Amino acid sequence: MLSDLGGLNDARQHYLRALQIIESSYGPDNLDAAVILNNLGKTARAQGKTVEARRFFARALGIFRDNLGGDHPYSTTIEEHLNSLPQTQLSPENVTTMITDFIFKFFIRYSKIITKKSSTSNRRKYGHFVAI
Repeated sequence: MLSDLGGLNDARQHYLRALQIIESSYGPDNLDAAVILNNLGKTARAQGKTVEARRFFARALGIFRDNLGGDHPYSTTIEEHLNSLPQTQLSPENVTTMITDFIFKFFIRYSKIITKKSSTSNRRKYGHFVAI
């Protein structure tokens, strides 16, 4: 794991870039994406970013369960990672971050679908996004 080499911030940046490449090439539910999400979760946990780690682990767990089943060793390992995180109380900052992340991911995912389905004549000056 890159974070074992010492630079957690560098490792995080490399993992995020790798995740971006995998997701754009193979889709967000690819097993390689889940492995990278797991590593991002470990890196965030090592940095003390519990909420971020929980988010990465939860997403990885969902991908592993969907592709391999809940009893697969990868799924159970990620579940152990999730359970090992300290329980955090939801602060206004955490809630804001979670909501913002959800809205952003929702917009990105569905704007791609809308853009693909819309005709060129419906596109406005907003670039490749469609004004709804």
